[in-house]
Order: sequence, then C-alpha cells, then structure tokens
Amino acid sequence: MGLLTGVLRGLADLVYPPECRRCEREIPPSGGLPLCDECRDDLHFLPKDRCPTCGKTIRNRPGSRTRCWECRSGFRRFDRAISVFVYDGTFRKLWHRVKFSNRPEWIAAIVDAALEHIGPDEDFNPYLFDVFTWAPTTDRRKAGRGVDLAEEIAKHLAEKYQRPVAGLLRRIRDCPPQAELSRRNRIENVKGAFSAAVPTGMRTRSVLLIDDILTTGSTASACADALKDRGFQKVVLFTLARGL
Repeated sequence: MGLLTGVLRGLADLVYPPECRRCEREIPPSGGLPLCDECRDDLHFLPKDRCPTCGKTIRNRPGSRTRCWECRSGFRRFDRAISVFVYDGTFRKLWHRVKFSNRPEWIAAIVDAALEHIGPDEDFNPYLFDVFTWAPTTDRRKAGRGVDLAEEIAKHLAEKYQRPVAGLLRRIRDCPPQAELSRRNRIENVKGAFSAAVPTGMRTRSVLLIDDILTTGSTASACADALKDRGFQKVVLFTLARGL
C-alpha cells in the first residue's frame, strides 16, 4: 500500500469507523480482514487431516494421508487442490455479501487473509506456474454481478506474485447454477461445458486454475479437462474455501 493510500484510509477510518464485514458491527481500525472478534471466532479453517489431492476432509481417520475415493477413482481431473477456509459460518456469510451485495472491493483482503494461512506443509509455490487462469462464470451472472469473482481472485493473485494471467477458458454452453443440483447432476451439468484456447508459444507445463469455492469439484474437473486437452501437463486448483 502506498503512503498516500495508507494516510487516506487512516483518515477515512477516523471519520467513518470500520465495520465488521459480516455483521456490520463497528470495530476498531486494524490490519487484515475487518471482522469483529465474534465473527472471527466463527471463521473456520480446513483441518489438517485431508485428502492430499483435493483437500476433502478425511473423517474418522486422524493422521491419514490416503486419497479420498473420488480422487482414487479418477473423477477429479485436476492434479491437486489448495483451499483454506471451510465454506460455512463467517466465510459463507461474508462471501454471500461479496457475491450478492456487490462488494468486489473486499476480494483482495479476503484473498490475502487466505494466503496467510497456507502453511509450508501445503507445498504451494505460485512462482512455479507458467500461467494463472480462472473458471469463468456465465455471461448472464457476470452481467448481473458486474464482475467475475474467480477472475478478480486470479488477477489479484497474479499481481501479488507477478505472474502471467490469462482467460484461457470459456463456457461453450450455459448451465443451470450448480447450487440447485444434486451431486450426480452437477457432474453431468458441466461435462463438456468448457473449452480452452492457449496462445501460441505459451508454456503448457503447469497452470494454476482459480475459482472461489470448491464443492464437488465438477466445475474444476471440467475446466481441467479442457486445459489438458490443450496440452497442459499439470492443473492445480486454488479456491478460497471448500465444503467439508
């Protein structure tokens, strides 16, 4: 943050005290993600006992590093997934405000808060990817929200790590919202829904695919299929949160 920006933000906090991004309660100015203590306590991070490929929680097997059945069966088409928050509680309500109350200016702070909680055990090195890209939303949803949230996350990450970012994927057919469908129908809903175009001369060794939320992995797998069809050897998924 530049000196002038920091001064202006400090003055704004004096005139308009910051509020908790979830419950709108007034809070003291502070660095990081603006949340009150109560909402911060309800911000849950993914447990350590997770599938090493997709990050799904491995229940009743503490310390297990065995892959979940979806990854063993080959359903997941991406090679690995990095997620930070559990999609519940504070994060769910916070992201709903971003998505449905048109607050895209909060995205950078949320992404930075997520990055602070990626430990060395995740073995996540953004500098090793040839390019960053994102799972695009539909034109209709982008027009309604004014932004593509996954694209905004990707661009912030690319700026932060000074890596190339490109919209390699496009939807070749519209699909009903995934949230309205069962697990089985979600897989069929997005199968073949994406195509990828890779600029001539771009290295296709490894791509970081970015989305906001990971649930069944159907959308990310369809995107990974399209990217691998165009020659990418490794597709790693980054999302802010995932369901348990």
